[in-house]
Amino acid sequence: MKLVTVYIIIILLACAYPTAMSRKLSTKSSSSVNKAFQQWIHEYGRTYSNTTEMNKRRVIFKEELKYVKKFNKAGDEGYTIGLNQYSDWTDEEYFGSQLPKYLPTIETEEIQNIPFVKYVRAVSFVG
Repeated sequence: MKLVTVYIIIILLACAYPTAMSRKLSTKSSSSVNKAFQQWIHEYGRTYSNTTEMNKRRVIFKEELKYVKKFNKAGDEGYTIGLNQYSDWTDEEYFGSQLPKYLPTIETEEIQNIPFVKYVRAVSFVG
């Protein structure tokens, strides 16, 4: 029952953020990643305190962008995913600040072991 509740809450969280970036963006060149990152920053109104922080977030974003492209290219699930407002966060940041609000009695380690959580943390469902 506890696991079913977790899945339902995760699905609801994913549906709460329907505005996903579904652009076709390349991750092969640093300039295309930089362009995608700048578009994403603009779309989500993100600001960073300094260049070091921005570079750290760009690296995280690049990995999330690769994940989205790989997932969508495989096409195994019958739906596509896109970036969302958490696409520059690490797993630890997301699990530490977002899910405990909705799942206060479940340990972070338990949540991270649910395969579906990766989709919700970094991406939004597109279609």
